[in-house]
Amino acid sequence: MTPLMLQNEVKNELKSFLKDFKVFEQSIPPRQGKDDSHFPYALVQLGNGEEDEEEATQEIIVTFGVKDINLDYSGYIKAVNVVQEVRQHMLSKKIIGGMFEVKKPIRWVLPENDETYPKYFGGILFTFSIPLVVYNNENM
Repeated sequence: MTPLMLQNEVKNELKSFLKDFKVFEQSIPPRQGKDDSHFPYALVQLGNGEEDEEEATQEIIVTFGVKDINLDYSGYIKAVNVVQEVRQHMLSKKIIGGMFEVKKPIRWVLPENDETYPKYFGGILFTFSIPLVVYNNENM
């Protein structure tokens, strides 16, 4: 349950300051034909998780899609800006939802692909520490 709680908290955090973006969890709703009404968007997906004796972590992948019809192909700047804005915001918060700590390193990617015009994309991979699950060995 904790990874899903984290995903929901990250979604809510993004919605609180990315006012022009639609924020989705795990997948973008189905579209009909060339409908681009979901742009601009942020997609919050669960990545890998890990737990050892001292710490549990969960990756969250946030993918951004923006649209820019300018023929100078400068739409990538919008993608770069939103990636950096979200990165800085999350680092300034440090704790999301009162219990999920943003860990370093934070990784991001801005794919270079001129075939997606007028759509541009970027992504961030966050790792969060999450509460450890304590099991009662007597019931196992």
